[in-house]
Amino acid sequence: MGQDNHAVAQVGRALGVGWWAVMAAVRDYGRPLVDDPGRIGTVGGLGLDETAFLRANARRHTVFVTGFVDIVAGRLLDIVAGRSAKVVETWLAERPQAWLVGVATIDPHRGYANGPMGGLGQLAPAVDGVVLHPQLFEPGSQDGVGE
Repeated sequence: MGQDNHAVAQVGRALGVGWWAVMAAVRDYGRPLVDDPGRIGTVGGLGLDETAFLRANARRHTVFVTGFVDIVAGRLLDIVAGRSAKVVETWLAERPQAWLVGVATIDPHRGYANGPMGGLGQLAPAVDGVVLHPQLFEPGSQDGVGE
């Protein structure tokens, strides 16, 4: 936690309070910081990728998340539940106009195929360094990106 990267339990012991009290303070203080749309600032290059967050077991299917990163600054911007075009569209719609000034790289997962293009303006997306034509992402395209 904080600039010294102490464990929550360690901070709790130092303050004479329990883990839950420290985590409540972290949530109360941190949530407004995370929710602030200005915290991201200008992004030089957007990367997104889906990741298996929880593996499947006898009681659940695999749970996926989409990670959004600034590939120029090398920083994580956000992690959102799901891996669909709708997840990407919603996240991009919450960004200020013209916040992305560089290139966008996307994971070739088919579920993203219809999502990213709408929020990227005139930018050409790239997959593994290959610039893609926006027509590849139009609904019904036979040349879309596969998994």
